[in-house]
Amino acid sequence: NEEVINEEDIIEEGIVEEETIEEAEINIYTVDNSVVRVSSVGTALKTIYVSDMTGRTDEYSVDGNYVELQLPVSSGVYTITVIGETASKVGKVILK
Repeated sequence: NEEVINEEDIIEEGIVEEETIEEAEINIYTVDNSVVRVSSVGTALKTIYVSDMTGRTDEYSVDGNYVELQLPVSSGVYTITVIGETASKVGKVILK
């Protein structure tokens, strides 16, 4: 006789664990027209790229869930690309 095992029995016995992966959240915002703040929930920040509209890009290696960058740039529109361990985000900021 073969024993039939259904999914409910396996989960109840702890043989298979259900895992919920929370979605990571990355926020990008500016302060005082020269500081870019990046914060994250659910992923550690690793690299931030700041690109101007001519294509010039600066790379910042970071570690943690909160970064404040003092940008040595003039006013304009910049693309901020944030790379985390499990998520990434691209945003635009306007510095006046």
